[in-house]
Amino acid sequence: MSGVTLNTSEMLGLSLCLLVLLYVIYNRRTLLGGNYAFITYGFFCVVGSFFLTNLEEFFLEDLINIMEHSLSAAGAMYVAVGCRRILLGSADESRDTL
Repeated sequence: MSGVTLNTSEMLGLSLCLLVLLYVIYNRRTLLGGNYAFITYGFFCVVGSFFLTNLEEFFLEDLINIMEHSLSAAGAMYVAVGCRRILLGSADESRDTL
């Protein structure tokens, strides 16, 4: 495997994401309930994306690259929906006030 080159910034990003993942798992009751759930799911997608970024250096570069970018896009959508819920309120909350 002499052609494999690991980028230190990608390894650092994965390491930091894994540290934050430990925090998310520790506080899962707070972060997975209510309006923060979608943002937490988006974070899980970002962690998966960082993992695939490092994995693609070893094999199946094109396929894993597509999966990596799909996870990044899904994470962005989850965060966008979560931000919308926090800023504007969810549909369930507006029904309860009527």
